[in-house]
Amino acid sequence: MHKEVDFIAKYNEEMKELLAEPRTSPSKREWQRFQLSMDLVDAQESQYARTKNEERWNRLEQEFYPALCEIAQTQGGRVELNMEEDSLTGRLVYIGEGLVLGNADPEGLAAFSRIVAAAEDIFVSTHDGYSKLQFIFCLYDKVFVEDHAEQIAELKEKIRLHRMETMRLYRIFSEED
Repeated sequence: MHKEVDFIAKYNEEMKELLAEPRTSPSKREWQRFQLSMDLVDAQESQYARTKNEERWNRLEQEFYPALCEIAQTQGGRVELNMEEDSLTGRLVYIGEGLVLGNADPEGLAAFSRIVAAAEDIFVSTHDGYSKLQFIFCLYDKVFVEDHAEQIAELKEKIRLHRMETMRLYRIFSEED
């Protein structure tokens, strides 16, 4: 049995349509909604402080980086590690031709699986004709420092009212047509 699904043509057509559309700036209402959403995220995040998680930091530096280096050495790839003290984030990058993992290298497969499981985000792309895998790690814990529940509730209510007003305006203008 052979099964296959191919969405490439559909994706390319959608991208072609999107790129053909004239670029318009967001309306004043869209900007207001965006700003309210950003204010909500800021209020939620400001309740917490980031503290360095030494275990995650060390695991990235002393376990994941060397394991990916071994894989790269075997497969002819390049590895980059960037760890940011100010944001407490880490980025582990593998660049190479094809990455082949399986029964021939069970330790490499297990190490790669641990890296994937521990990563917060994974991005796959191409770079100068090579595959590029970026693994993003959060190297911090969030510690609750201040309650902003009132401010968060107010912003949620503003967003709800803004959404209701937008729906009301949409109905008024669509009835006129």
